[in-house]
Amino acid sequence: MAELGGANRDVLKRQLQILRKSPEQRSPEDVRAFAASLSKTKFFQDLGEHEKIQVCRYLKLEGAPGDTTLFKQGDRGDKFYLILCGSVGVFIKDVEAKD
Repeated sequence: MAELGGANRDVLKRQLQILRKSPEQRSPEDVRAFAASLSKTKFFQDLGEHEKIQVCRYLKLEGAPGDTTLFKQGDRGDKFYLILCGSVGVFIKDVEAKD
């Protein structure tokens, strides 16, 4: 994994500081700051300011050790993930392939 640059490291530090608080403990400024830090994230670019704030208000921090399967193809989608640090692999089963 590439080393984070100074500015990115500071942003990540602030994001983690906010997400370590429960949603009820986050101030409006925390939520606005977190939303602003995601302004270049494609998912958030199409949302209005109110929607960004609502999503960011209820995000929860979840860590996972390497080689952890977060979900499998076909699982019910009950959450989405923002990868703040690290990387993930996505594998899609080819339904046309013969076993």
